[in-house]
Amino acid sequence: MEISSVAELKRLIKDTIDPEICQELINLAYSEDSSFADYMFMESDVFFDDDNNFVPDVMIVCNPDIIKHKGIFGTPDLVVEILSPSTARNDKIRKKAAYEKYGVKEYWIVNPWAKNIEVYQGKDILAFPSGSNRTS
Repeated sequence: MEISSVAELKRLIKDTIDPEICQELINLAYSEDSSFADYMFMESDVFFDDDNNFVPDVMIVCNPDIIKHKGIFGTPDLVVEILSPSTARNDKIRKKAAYEKYGVKEYWIVNPWAKNIEVYQGKDILAFPSGSNRTS
């Protein structure tokens, strides 16, 4: 799934999951007087080491020292992956394991079909909206 603009990301978030879950993040990230947007990246490379690099759909990096011209060289604070038929398995297994290993503080898996979001801190699941079908 390609996200080509901030407006498209906002629309996707609102259409995909319960707006209450993301409203505060949306307000903070996209307010005109917020510097928060300087730390949000869409489809940028993140390099954990020479053998492990990924391109998350969205990530937030609070440490400006790891933000380089060619990508993020270190661990993002928040990673969001939006599932698609071609990426779902990789996002839920391989990327999730790598994000846990390299210490991503929070990882969101957005499922557009089920209209839900799984929120992880390390191996712990923090949120999985009621009424959704958990298959993992």
